Amino acid sequence: MGDTKVVQQLVDLQLAEYAESTLGHVDLSLEALATYQEPNSVVDLGCGTGILGIGALLLGAKSVFFVDSDETISSALRSEVQNAINSTFYSGYYINRKNYFLGNYVGQDKIVRLGKRTAGKWRRSVHETWEISGKLGELKNPLIHNTATSLNAYITKINFYSTLHAKANKSEGKTATLFKIVVYPPLKFLQTLIKSKNVAFSIMQAFHSFLSWAKMYLLP
Repeated sequence: MGDTKVVQQLVDLQLAEYAESTLGHVDLSLEALATYQEPNSVVDLGCGTGILGIGALLLGAKSVFFVDSDETISSALRSEVQNAINSTFYSGYYINRKNYFLGNYVGQDKIVRLGKRTAGKWRRSVHETWEISGKLGELKNPLIHNTATSLNAYITKINFYSTLHAKANKSEGKTATLFKIVVYPPLKFLQTLIKSKNVAFSIMQAFHSFLSWAKMYLLP
């Protein structure tokens, strides 16, 4: 990407990214990143926790583009990101993300993944959002998000992230009740089905909702 310094995250980018065995890789990656003297821009590939991208911002990078391990960048989006990085008009950019489940299109969402160093703050520890305080633009070319390559892998992924979601909800002062455990999953199923038109994907999203609230209910 021109003069953009690309940093490949060395953390295990799958479900074990928080495991104790990967922490050394995070430290090594941050040490390598620190050798750059105020990099112009950084692409955090397979961002996971986003720790390298955030580290780059703290070390003086002017902007960071976060790309998760299950997302694909087209050549058109790559060029568009390069032009956006060189622009001074916007503090950050929305990117449309096309989501696929087991190879089937299940809808799209709009997320902020490209922004400048002083643009805003990250919120939440899971399903994070980047709140940009300045003016936001929107890129035309989408990210391709392949949420799962197999049902077994996706169930494992749901189990992992529902635990993080339960802990995040509790830290935010939310409460888990029997009502939420029983009622929220069917509502999530209907909401997802309307958007995705995919029954299997909707069931998985409802299962995630059930696990998140049930696990939170059982937390000490």
